[in-house]
Amino acid sequence: MELKIEKDARVRAGMRMLVSGAFVSLIDSGVACVWANYSRCLVSLASTLSLLLLVPVLRRTRSLDLAFAAAGALASAACLSQFLISGELFYVAVGISIPIGVTMCTSPLTGLGFSIAYAVAALSLTIAVGQNWITPQFPGVELRGGNLVGCIIALFTMAVVSGSSVYRESVINAAEQNRRLSDALRQKQNSGLRLLAETTTELVSVEPSEERWAKLLDGIASHLDCDLFTNYEVQVDKLRLVASSGLPESVLPEYRLINLGDKVCGLCAQTQKPVYLTASELTQHENGAELSKLGIRVVAAVPLVFGEKLVGTLAFASSRKSAFATEELDFIRTIGQAIASVRGRSLADAQKRASESRFRTVIDHAAHSFFLIDSDGRFIDVNLQACFMLGYERDELLRLRVPDVVVGFKKELVSEIPSCWLAEKIEFKNAVHRRKDGTEFPVEVHLSHVSLGGADHVIALARDASDRQALADRMIQSQKMEAIGRLAGGVAHDFNNLLCVINSYSELLMDDQSLSESQRTWMGEIFNAGQRGADLTRQLLVFGRKAVFKPKAIDLNEVVVDAQRLLERLIGENITLESHLSPMLCGVLADRTQIDQVLINLAVNARDAMPRGGTLTLQTVSLPADNLSLDERVQLIVTDTGCGIAAELLPKVFDPFFTTKGVGEGTGLGLAVAYGIVKESGGSITVASEIGKGTRFTITLPAHATSQPTDESQPAPPSVKTKTVVLLVEDEPAVRKVTSLSLKQHGYEVLEAQSSRHAIELARQQGNQIGVLLTDVIMPDLNGPEIVRELRSFLPQLPVLYMSGYTYDVIEKITDLGENCVLLKKPFSQDEIAAYIEEVIKINDGKSSSSKSQIQS
Repeated sequence: MELKIEKDARVRAGMRMLVSGAFVSLIDSGVACVWANYSRCLVSLASTLSLLLLVPVLRRTRSLDLAFAAAGALASAACLSQFLISGELFYVAVGISIPIGVTMCTSPLTGLGFSIAYAVAALSLTIAVGQNWITPQFPGVELRGGNLVGCIIALFTMAVVSGSSVYRESVINAAEQNRRLSDALRQKQNSGLRLLAETTTELVSVEPSEERWAKLLDGIASHLDCDLFTNYEVQVDKLRLVASSGLPESVLPEYRLINLGDKVCGLCAQTQKPVYLTASELTQHENGAELSKLGIRVVAAVPLVFGEKLVGTLAFASSRKSAFATEELDFIRTIGQAIASVRGRSLADAQKRASESRFRTVIDHAAHSFFLIDSDGRFIDVNLQACFMLGYERDELLRLRVPDVVVGFKKELVSEIPSCWLAEKIEFKNAVHRRKDGTEFPVEVHLSHVSLGGADHVIALARDASDRQALADRMIQSQKMEAIGRLAGGVAHDFNNLLCVINSYSELLMDDQSLSESQRTWMGEIFNAGQRGADLTRQLLVFGRKAVFKPKAIDLNEVVVDAQRLLERLIGENITLESHLSPMLCGVLADRTQIDQVLINLAVNARDAMPRGGTLTLQTVSLPADNLSLDERVQLIVTDTGCGIAAELLPKVFDPFFTTKGVGEGTGLGLAVAYGIVKESGGSITVASEIGKGTRFTITLPAHATSQPTDESQPAPPSVKTKTVVLLVEDEPAVRKVTSLSLKQHGYEVLEAQSSRHAIELARQQGNQIGVLLTDVIMPDLNGPEIVRELRSFLPQLPVLYMSGYTYDVIEKITDLGENCVLLKKPFSQDEIAAYIEEVIKINDGKSSSSKSQIQS
């Protein structure tokens, strides 16, 4: 572009010169015509036309020097020819302007050469004419010596002008060359600044991809005339290659991840100082020999440091140049600082965002609800737990204030928050919060004061205390149940002793034939009442979780039939009780009293689920063996048509203290006790329910194949009366007396001992005549096991039968009955005590091991 502008300027100058010369020649032709010098007039006109014809040629020519030289040669030849024709030195003088013009419009060398040629030709021709070596065609013209001197002076002037032009042109060319170098340097600097601006803008506006980043760095490398560059970022204690170009594929893997101190970039990162190595230094440097092998002649690496933290390195290398210019090194440092600043700030922002994200994640997943409250009571920030607890979206909750959530917090108290809440210490408060749907619930709140941005704030950590309150209520209920259990366990002994006396005398009177039939019937009613009292005692012990399981072979059909009368009174007249019993039902091995308790618990639950009436159905089903079970099973199904249980609550129904009833309406123990009883019996219990359609409980028990009595009848009494001597040890006189009568009714001889010491004395007196020891377990002096140890020291084979009105867990806390013991629970019937004594004798003789397992508690 600059050459074209220069060429156009020279063309315009030449055209001006040609036009000016044509104008001068035209004037000269006019003067010559006035002076009647027609030959001169013709030459001048010819010169005018020639100069004008050269104008379009000059515009179209490609070589200006050749054009000007040709035009000058023609003009000079015309002037010198005219001089030869006319002999007038005027034409030599006019021709002097031609070389001067050519010199000014062409290159210095072309102008100087043309001027010298014209000067030699003009001077030679002038001397030749002056010395008459050449005679002009017009003999009337004489060449005077003064004209020769003037010609020489004119030629000298032309030489000075030509030399000055050459000097001026050389000075102009030097200045022009310096200007061109300066312009080139300025353009390179501007290009570098544009690259720097483009790179910085790209980094600030958006994080470029690795491909885009490599392209940006490639542009910088091209600007520096480099054929290799690398950019590393710090990754823990190593440098990871982010972008590169020029590294051969064979060595690229070992450059992807380098240690601090390795290679040139590792050294730059370790020292955090620029590294500049020329060709000679590369071969001598321990980290540069590798690059030298790759043909690299010069390398410059700068650390990328943001603040005091190293974020990476940037390096450029070239195989074409031997050194970097000072301004290039400055540019590398400048662009390194710019990249470090932008990358470091970007890294800091990313770390800040990551930290904020981690903080938000931790806060949102905290177990407590988080509230940040300003001094005006506004919620500045909340976590997800707070939103879940109160039922709001985050943006909804952030538009609320403390009085909108805290029940009982008056709006006029908001202004007092700074004074009443902003304490330096952490405060614990109990409050009540209100959810979005209006429901209220108790919370525990931890308050602490913080200062953020010079303003006072409160951090409130709230926890829903509903579960804790419910747990406290359950604990109170559990303590009540424990108290009832302890009461039942404590009362059971005395009550069982009373029942033992009542039932035993009732049985004796029922067997007394001297009484009338109506009297024996009355005694039967007394006996039945006593039995119900004994059953009530067992139920109390089950309720207090102090019962001892006594599994026996029972028929579930009989259990259901016997329980129907009790259940009808229990569920009320507005509920219909139905039963569907399988006729071919196998027996099960379970404690009948406990199964009764399961039925009672399920019936009570069904009754509460049908406050307006409904149907309670009891069903028994026999399941044959299949691929999943090798044994037969028996099912007891209890179904109601009540309100049902929600699906999400079904997995919790057997949990202790869990209840779907209102506060104070249930203990949460009924189904838990039923579950425990069924599991103790080796079975399972499941529940299925649907809201509005009722609930079905299915109890599955393993079938029991042995042929056993299916009722609560006691072991059969001995068929033959025996004269076995029974040593009876009982500290309760009424129980001792009636038990002695019962034994005598069955043909036993009885030695009554009112205390443990009395029993030992009688045993020493009677010796081997005693056939069985029947002793109470808990007595004031020595307990039952202690008496047994004393007696067996001299009667080692003495059979022993224990009896007690205490529960088994109470007995275990007081004494150890030992292995293979037999315990008779009070109250007992006459037939039962006789059967137990007979079985104990058989066990002792080794004749009835199977019976032993049946009567052992």
